[in-house]
Amino acid sequence: MATPAPVYDRAPRDQLRELLAPERFLSPVVGLASRELNGYRHDVHFRAGDEVHVYRGLTRLFTAKLVSGFEINLSAHPSYQAQPCARAFLRRWRTDEPGFTEELDHYANNLKISSSFLSAEGAVQDRWSRVCVPWTPFDREGVLGGP
Repeated sequence: MATPAPVYDRAPRDQLRELLAPERFLSPVVGLASRELNGYRHDVHFRAGDEVHVYRGLTRLFTAKLVSGFEINLSAHPSYQAQPCARAFLRRWRTDEPGFTEELDHYANNLKISSSFLSAEGAVQDRWSRVCVPWTPFDREGVLGGP
């Protein structure tokens, strides 16, 4: 019997892809990879189960999870959830609600992060995420699965 091929299941479903498209509800999240906030750029990755993870250095700032075609849940580590800038951002959002981009910017600009996540390996991760020649990184935590 042949060994089954490995699986790399990180691609978002159609509903999430639509919300990530330009000018759609989650497009500002994708935009974090190409614009600077508070002196930092961010690393955006897809995960299984229609999740998007956003990193700065070695730390995940938040997770966006598709709950339904009309709702996105934003969550983060408890130390980030407890910060004042998180109150209006880390919650369940309806995809027709106004104010998402403004709250995202407020959160990313005001979040207090330990410098240990941003120096040494964190700085290397940040630089590697910007490489586009001779390769383009697409996942910092590649996990292969199978039956």
